[in-house]
Amino acid sequence: MSVHASVTTEIKNEHVLGRTCAKLGVAAPKHVTDAYAGGGSKVTGVQVQFPSRHGSRANAVIELKTGVAHYDSDYAHDFPKFADAYSIEMIKYMAEQQGQSFREFTTTEGEAAVEVFV
Repeated sequence: MSVHASVTTEIKNEHVLGRTCAKLGVAAPKHVTDAYAGGGSKVTGVQVQFPSRHGSRANAVIELKTGVAHYDSDYAHDFPKFADAYSIEMIKYMAEQQGQSFREFTTTEGEAAVEVFV
């Protein structure tokens, strides 16, 4: 029996965000105020780069208090991969904080996964 779930990643931990950027080989997060919300309104948060399917890097501004990410809609298919990488790093960070060991691996479908040993 398979179970379907919907998960929303809230990016709220700046340390884990830095680990994610390092793992992906992109610039470290930096604090900015930039126009990313619809209508050109200003967003204050942490700016990160993420790889795009076009081979370039795109920018997002993340509000750490809310976990909401703002980015150009042209990259709507690319940012979820960054969010997935953040989720993997968060799981590893939480396991480390609790003294648990873990194994990171790639599934047969090519997806990143983490197994935590309790």
